[in-house]
Amino acid sequence: MTKDNTKLLQDASINNTLSEENSSLLYKQAYYNSLTGLPNRLNLINTLDEYKNHYLLLLNIDEFNLINDFYGHTVGDNVLKSIASLLKGFSSLHNTLVYKLPVDEFALIVEKNLTEKELESLTNKLISTLNNHYVLYKDYQIKVDITISSAKILGDGSGLVNASMALKLAKKKNANYLIYDESLMLTKSYETNLNMATTIREAINTDNIFSYYQPIYDAKTKSIHKYECLVRLKSTDNEILSPDSFLEISQKIKLYPSITKIMIDKTFTCFAQNGFNFSLNLSFEDILTTSTKEYLFAAIEFYDIAKQLTIEILENQKIEQEDTVKKFINQIYSYGAKIAIDDFGSGFANFQHIASIKADYLKIDGSLIKNIDIDEKLRLIVETIIIFAKKLGMKTIAEFVHSKEVYDIVCKLDIDYLQGYYLDVPLAKI
Repeated sequence: MTKDNTKLLQDASINNTLSEENSSLLYKQAYYNSLTGLPNRLNLINTLDEYKNHYLLLLNIDEFNLINDFYGHTVGDNVLKSIASLLKGFSSLHNTLVYKLPVDEFALIVEKNLTEKELESLTNKLISTLNNHYVLYKDYQIKVDITISSAKILGDGSGLVNASMALKLAKKKNANYLIYDESLMLTKSYETNLNMATTIREAINTDNIFSYYQPIYDAKTKSIHKYECLVRLKSTDNEILSPDSFLEISQKIKLYPSITKIMIDKTFTCFAQNGFNFSLNLSFEDILTTSTKEYLFAAIEFYDIAKQLTIEILENQKIEQEDTVKKFINQIYSYGAKIAIDDFGSGFANFQHIASIKADYLKIDGSLIKNIDIDEKLRLIVETIIIFAKKLGMKTIAEFVHSKEVYDIVCKLDIDYLQGYYLDVPLAKI
């Protein structure tokens, strides 16, 4: 063999070795999590069909984003490695395969074919292992809590989907563990959400978002003081939908700002023509969204409608960025429009917060009004709110005046304005 041939064989051997090393590296990058060394989501998906009718468990670290934000990503990485180590130890004892999924989730495949009762026993052991787990980092102890879900692997990919749905529901219910079964109706819920998302998009594209108008009456003169504008959606089968069926979903699919802008256009056009006073509901999301605020202010100037307008700020959400809200209110006042605090008493509103915000009207939530004729405690609460509002120079509006008995009581309590089905229902036309 010549010297040149020997060199060619050596080069080929080196190239083969490098090729094998590169292939191994690429495989690890594709199928393993680099931080924990555990098999990743792609690896899990490729493995699932081998364990048909076995159980899959998903584990989520509660409030992991807060750990990252508060302690930093180095600590967050240490938390993930600590949980991974804990799960490796558990898996070696209990015949399970452990995987690292994206961000703050892990998965376990149970290698044995367990009954549901055996699964619950295994899960309780896992919860016991993880419960109140503390991760040590330098001199700090970081508390870690876990939420777990499980579902049977059915061989069609639905095992992972079902476990994911159950995990979300467990989070929503603040449950530390939930097993998927058909009675949860999660798939139907997701289908409903998808259908509603399509309905909302179609309604926006076909001009089927519009307003209903409900009068607000002066309690003393019995005349109409103004109209509240209430958003409605007409579906493709001509059903008129109220906001509780579509607004929350519109927020999740990022179409809520479009609905607010449509309501601004339609209500301003209507009342610029008829000259009546009216109120428009805005959420904290609207107030914190710059594009929505700019659209509103431009419309107020274009329609020259400020003197007719009251902005109702919905108090059924926890307030954030209070300084931004106060700045918005001052801008509304600079145009000459009014402010109402809506849904006072619905849960998040409190006297201290209301006292710090300038407003012309305080709308008392219907949950306090609707049973005021049969509940003396509610009557005392409403009476206290009215006295409080008067001392702050705010007019009061009672919502949900649905009967003569309720009407008579709120009038005796010296309420300023009334709204409800006993007086008038919301209508498409004024």
